Amino acid sequence: MSRFSERMGLVQVALQTDDIDLPLRNSIWNCISEMIQGDRDRGDHVLGNVQAIARDVLRVPKEHVAYQGARSWLLTRFSSHLRWDEVYEVLEYVVLNASEITRGRYTVARAMEAANFVLEREHSGFHFVGGQLTRKIQPEAAAEVERAMTRAAAVGLDGVQQQIRQALVLFGKRPEPDYRNAIKEAISAVEGVVKLVNGTRGGGLHAALEAVSAKIELHPALKSGLEKLYGYTSDEDGIRHPILDETSIEQSDALFMIVICSAFVSFLLTKAEKAGLLKRA
Repeated sequence: MSRFSERMGLVQVALQTDDIDLPLRNSIWNCISEMIQGDRDRGDHVLGNVQAIARDVLRVPKEHVAYQGARSWLLTRFSSHLRWDEVYEVLEYVVLNASEITRGRYTVARAMEAANFVLEREHSGFHFVGGQLTRKIQPEAAAEVERAMTRAAAVGLDGVQQQIRQALVLFGKRPEPDYRNAIKEAISAVEGVVKLVNGTRGGGLHAALEAVSAKIELHPALKSGLEKLYGYTSDEDGIRHPILDETSIEQSDALFMIVICSAFVSFLLTKAEKAGLLKRA
């Protein structure tokens, strides 16, 4: 829920993408604190959680974390030492390991929901999509990406799911996103589906599409559109070749490609399943 001052237009509201303000930093801490609190657990469980964050996320000696002051140690670093991207790294680690960290109080899904609530409320430019903390995507687009990942996993195409996930990772890479390679991963997911449905490994997309279109109903305009989309990333000035001006690839370009490629993945998998070419894992 937005604050009164925001609804009345008394404060400026903008997505925070290259830094975080104090309310967002504090809100992320409160979200994390809820998950690593001791409850009535023994102190060594909290200590172990904070030492794991020190070791695996912050890359500092875990012996710096005292037995009696583990949460205080992390709060001190959170309040004044961590860069904005490190704050997100701690959040991502805690959320994706929530089941173990909270001893079942939170599932990963519930932890992502709690984190997304805070990130949305405080106008963060990041949120969790498809199990990854990535740059903000509109709900409809996020749902399309998650749908493609779910469908790929359901039919055992783990490689395709991983390519879409990697596109999200690169899209949301902190502090500097990698839009160029995010696009490469997204289009590779489409290529992977076509070749896996057709049972081929090598060769180009055109030949694979020709073979697939003989097995499933694929409108010529859609096939042509997919080839043109693939051509955008494959011609001499495309993404798969050296680009002298890296800045020409913008966030909107990468987001469009991730979403449209995810939609193509879902479409192709639905058609292939209907034709009996795939079985659920």
